[in-house]
Amino acid sequence: MNIEISFGERSLLSPKLTVKDASHRCAVTHLRWIQLISLLSFKKINNLDDGRVTVVELKHSIAFRKLAHENVARFFLGSIRHLPTLLQDFIRNHLILPASGSFSLRLDAMQIEVDRNPLTAYVHATFGSFNESESRNIILLEGSKAALKEFEFRSASFYLSNYLRATEGNPVSSQILAYLNLATVEYILQGNTPALNSIMIKARTLIHTLKRGNERTLLHAFYFDRLVWIAPAKSYKSFALNRANNAAIDLASELPVSNSDRMRLLAGRYYFNAYRRLRYSSKPGIDHNIRIVRELFHDLRDSEPSQFYPHEVHTKDILELQMIMIRRVNAGEPASSEELDMYRNFVKIAPESALSLLATGEWISASFIRTQRPDLALKFLTEALIEHARLHQTLVYERVKKLHAKLIQQSYDI
Repeated sequence: MNIEISFGERSLLSPKLTVKDASHRCAVTHLRWIQLISLLSFKKINNLDDGRVTVVELKHSIAFRKLAHENVARFFLGSIRHLPTLLQDFIRNHLILPASGSFSLRLDAMQIEVDRNPLTAYVHATFGSFNESESRNIILLEGSKAALKEFEFRSASFYLSNYLRATEGNPVSSQILAYLNLATVEYILQGNTPALNSIMIKARTLIHTLKRGNERTLLHAFYFDRLVWIAPAKSYKSFALNRANNAAIDLASELPVSNSDRMRLLAGRYYFNAYRRLRYSSKPGIDHNIRIVRELFHDLRDSEPSQFYPHEVHTKDILELQMIMIRRVNAGEPASSEELDMYRNFVKIAPESALSLLATGEWISASFIRTQRPDLALKFLTEALIEHARLHQTLVYERVKKLHAKLIQQSYDI
């Protein structure tokens, strides 16, 4: 009998685990069994601790944390009878589950089919660190990328934080990028907090250790880009933030014209100029900035992949819809049925842009509230919360939930 553990591109934190014999296969679906067998497999193929897993190690996982020490083994022994027959046979013949722990696996490493890198990343995210011989730091960086694709921001924070704890041998540029990505993740999870300032200072200090050249210019531009991105809304009119935004534009403009990161940096900063003018002032220049953004996104279509930004095909169109919604709110007008259809279509065709879409959804709901239509706002937000449930870890989702609850309460008060 063999174990097969597979990881898709978007499922690094959700392995598919199967046990099989010559003629039958059975998927393991219960999270605790998946975690136990995955950790046993990891220990076996890396020849760690004689392949043994302790109860203490299992309790590092959220799935086991609330179980009392003595109840971990009881759970396994008590749940066997509810499993499919093939899986029962596998457990009884190939797992050793003593009541006091530690647990072990009666299989050779050759009987475990798995790609070691994603398994290692999954074990790091679930249980913490082990002293394996693989390049742990590379795995942690790859794990953070996969977690971000799945909107698993807490896991991404875990990966990046662990990568940054062991800086020996890590390229300075990779450390800078990790700090800036960590700042992005923490902002998405918690908003602007004092901890972000420390993260950004560490990134800036490392940037100044690099030799002058395109790499330093690009990272410095990205630093200012993130500085603006994580700023609290109340500072959007400040001189300091305007200076940081202009610094990002000036630095990015020094890069080769064909550089895709240059284009994305400039597009983001010129969009911010238009957004700020539209929302906070009546200064001219909105159309000029939007025209530059459109030109940059047009040039991006045939450029190489970005080092800093996830690939989101519909970013330009979603940002334009957001601008339309801000104009609606400013004019005291509700979102039209055509604009709602655009939003719903983006939800279907652009799942990778979920954060931008939910932020746009906030403006749609604001247009209904501004025009005294809380019923439409409540209906729309109910739909948005369901559509974007995978963003439940984020601050923007929490804001939408609170507004939704407030509208429900107001409907009862009426």
